[in-house]
Amino acid sequence: MITRMKVNTKDLAPNPFRDIKNYPINREKLENLKHSISETGFWDNILARKPSYANYYEIAYGHHRLEALRELFPKGIDVEIPVKDLSDSLMLKIMANENLEQWSLSPGVIDETVRVTKSFLDEHPEEIITKEPKPHSSANGTMGVYHKSPFAFQIAEFLGKGWSEKRVYNSLQRIKAIEDKVIDEKAVHSLPSSAAADTFTKEVKKAKLTPSQQKKAANKIIKSGNIGEAGIKAEIELTKNPPKPTPKKKKKLPTDFDQSMADLASDIRRVNKGLDDLQRVLDEHGNVVVDKITAVQLTARMKSMYYKTEKILKASNQI
Repeated sequence: MITRMKVNTKDLAPNPFRDIKNYPINREKLENLKHSISETGFWDNILARKPSYANYYEIAYGHHRLEALRELFPKGIDVEIPVKDLSDSLMLKIMANENLEQWSLSPGVIDETVRVTKSFLDEHPEEIITKEPKPHSSANGTMGVYHKSPFAFQIAEFLGKGWSEKRVYNSLQRIKAIEDKVIDEKAVHSLPSSAAADTFTKEVKKAKLTPSQQKKAANKIIKSGNIGEAGIKAEIELTKNPPKPTPKKKKKLPTDFDQSMADLASDIRRVNKGLDDLQRVLDEHGNVVVDKITAVQLTARMKSMYYKTEKILKASNQI
């Protein structure tokens, strides 16, 4: 039975099976709801229950509307909402279906939904519909038959339409790989679709990438937009075995430049010989003045110029 009650928004709490950190609020949807509520005053579409263990109400769905009301009325506002006696099982199914509708492609949301459902069924085995599903190869018909995992089958059967055994199985594999530190959670959950996350998980296991390599690969996959199987495989292979950088080739100087440098080297050698001869004269006859610069000073300057030029020529492999 549903009863409509006036409840203050401050007394409304999220679905206990909804981890707000892993089910982020869609900002665009939130802003649209705020605008709609401001313009029309219509905010309905929240369903709640009053748990026996608390003095507040828990909403089954309508988390974006609740957040919109809280931002519009930060001090709280009384709203009339339908309140119904909802079991934990039903609250979980409602949450899962709401997630599927809003975040059907998000691997992070899928993993969190599967994780919390598995935990719930572990604690409440009476909620499992098919207690002992049969493997596909040994069963006749399709009822109560699993293909890869009896646990994936039971979770998918519990959650209902939209939650295939394959989707749940891949999620369970991903969750285990994250727990075993084989897959980096942030990297795999950053991918835009569960299919991309499935391929990423499979290929990373083969390549044995480190967490930093996984983050690098995931970023490149997202930027490139190549989220198909071939694109993900190629990016992981490149991350694992990056191409070796091609050594830079020395630029070959023009022939006329080479000849000019060779001629200069020859001239410098002749000048140096002349300087050596001049030095011997100075040693024999002493210092002389040439246009107010002593011959010794002139020789020193020319020697300095020679050494600088020689250094350049050596770098050019001319001498």
